[in-house]
Amino acid sequence: MRLPIQVRDARKGDLALSPGDGKGTISAIVDVMSPTQAYDHMGIFIDNGFTIRHCTSSQERYEDERLYTNALPLPPGVLGGPQPIPLNGIRPDLLRYGWPGTITQTVEEVYQTGRNTRNPRWAYNSIYPDQDLEDPENPGQPFVLYQLPRVERLRRLQFNDPEVDRGETMQHLQAKPTYKETPVRTWMEFPPLIIRPQESLMSVVRPVLEAVADAAKKIDAHYRFYGYSKGDIGLDPSFVAPPGSDTRWGSLGAGARWAAGTIAAMCSSFIWTAVQLVNQNRPSGTQPILLEDGVPAGGNPAIGLEYGRQNGQYLYQKEERLNAANTLTRKLSKKIHDTFNDKIPETVYLLFPPLRGIRNDTARHVSNQIANAFAFDECENLTEHWHDPGPGESVSPDDILRFWDLQSLPAGAHSDLPQATYLYGDSGLLILDTSKWESVPLRRKVLAPLAKGTVFFTVLLEGRPVAGATVKFDLGCVAATSTLTLEPRDHVLLTEGKHVAEAFMVLPDPETGRQETYQTEGPVYFTIEPGGRSSIELNLTPPPDLWRIIGVHVEVTIIDRGFLGRTVSKSFTNHWSFGLQKDLTDSPYAPASQLNTVLRAEHTWKTKEVGDGVRVDLIITATLNPDDRSVQCHCAAVLIDTDDGGFLGIGSSFSIDGRIEKDVLLLKNDTQVVFKNNSLVSDETLSEKAIISLTLSNFRRP
Repeated sequence: MRLPIQVRDARKGDLALSPGDGKGTISAIVDVMSPTQAYDHMGIFIDNGFTIRHCTSSQERYEDERLYTNALPLPPGVLGGPQPIPLNGIRPDLLRYGWPGTITQTVEEVYQTGRNTRNPRWAYNSIYPDQDLEDPENPGQPFVLYQLPRVERLRRLQFNDPEVDRGETMQHLQAKPTYKETPVRTWMEFPPLIIRPQESLMSVVRPVLEAVADAAKKIDAHYRFYGYSKGDIGLDPSFVAPPGSDTRWGSLGAGARWAAGTIAAMCSSFIWTAVQLVNQNRPSGTQPILLEDGVPAGGNPAIGLEYGRQNGQYLYQKEERLNAANTLTRKLSKKIHDTFNDKIPETVYLLFPPLRGIRNDTARHVSNQIANAFAFDECENLTEHWHDPGPGESVSPDDILRFWDLQSLPAGAHSDLPQATYLYGDSGLLILDTSKWESVPLRRKVLAPLAKGTVFFTVLLEGRPVAGATVKFDLGCVAATSTLTLEPRDHVLLTEGKHVAEAFMVLPDPETGRQETYQTEGPVYFTIEPGGRSSIELNLTPPPDLWRIIGVHVEVTIIDRGFLGRTVSKSFTNHWSFGLQKDLTDSPYAPASQLNTVLRAEHTWKTKEVGDGVRVDLIITATLNPDDRSVQCHCAAVLIDTDDGGFLGIGSSFSIDGRIEKDVLLLKNDTQVVFKNNSLVSDETLSEKAIISLTLSNFRRP
């Protein structure tokens, strides 16, 4: 059977932080905070590393032209006639009640496929209950998904919009690191992270975190931009979406009222709300939950630590909120201008001058409206009220990473602190395990209750027992931590039959000092007899370096010299990485398509087109040598002109205007400059030109 992708180090109640790429709306906002923030989305594990719940919204829904209420007044013969536009802003309910809000996805779905298998409300057959009732080719026979064409099958696995006929995949967490340029022009890496408790508090905190995860599963929320100004919005009943019968919905249809009765949240306030619900409903006599201990008194504004009125929330001053609002409105305004200009040629603007004013009004109205939604929850306001945003109190993913913690104090110093349960406080790299195919025993259904037995386990590192290792039984159905204090040994109670165990522990690498995951080389199988006792040893081994990450940094400047002296120049920068690996755990019985080993990969990156359709394509082919961990790379950069007809036959170009190639051998932990300001030049009368720099690195997967 196929074992699903998981985050091996994660336990129920841990948090997943996703680094921003600087391109999304939230990423652009947190990037200009003081100090800058790097993480723009997060979720909570609701089991031991397989499933995440998070609160998110669909950018595509905000931009769906079918939901716009105005039209661009073009004559019927021009560009197909009138075009839908948000001249008077986006429909306010779309901004106020972001869809889908809280959703549950498997790790594979939220990081890779974006599919929906855990949210029946947004399943295709829930939105369209009269379809998929029988085999389309054999009426009367039951419907099976594989009977549909591939493109229609995908639609059945997406999140389906409640109002318009469309589906969407939601891959909203980032599994790869992102990079930000520092003031000294060096690039800093921000990897995806797990937030978890401090090891010394694990035994006390873990049951509370499991309760927080259970609370998160029950929260039904819409996504609210105003949560970035008022982080406790999820506990305020005045922000609950009105009932479906409420007159505030006006003439909107049933699909538009999907949010009725849901609370308000965004990604990090959703987690905060789940914690507070557990706090409010904790059993009598148990300690309250505190998310930070107030050390140092008064905070530390230099690192962004300014305590809010609510524990675990933080003050954002007017100046940084205004800076964020300016960044947001500039970004949105440019995006809307670009969208208009992509659809409307310059000649049409010359023929119909009022179109420029409509474009500018639309950009101003929408950018003002969204900024006001963030600052004041004023989703109908198209003015510049956001120019005076005032202070706000909320919590961001970076706040949780840096401040939700019992501060590091000397041993024994915790006794002066309020008697409370402190959550989180530790972090580590979030690493996705690849899916695997393994042979597992098939069993008949057992109706009678199964008897139980005990398995005693010892986790060994270099032959010595260790405490603090996580042991997962039966793919995480049961989890335990090695303690070395239980008598006679660490143990758990399991039902009779065959079982499997794996163990892992995060430790600093003795050479690099980086946190690494030491784990068992493979699963350990054992059998429990009714009332019996079994004993297993789990040997931890250092992580192999057979999984290599190829890091790519490319910079391209394109210059398009057009007819009549018109010259357009644009620069592009991109960073990304991809993996090559030799997986020693691949089953010899698995077909080639199901192996995790990837020794060769080809990746292509294309710039956007500049001027009259000029772009650069970069093709990298990489091959891993498992014996010495080196990677042979073939790199090709191509200058392409998609407008090969030219203007009046002058300056016409070939489809490929220029090409450079180079082979490099990346040794283990090596970085090489492949191209350094190399030129690509066409052979036209009016030549196009591109300048490219490319750096590759071969490093071990963190």
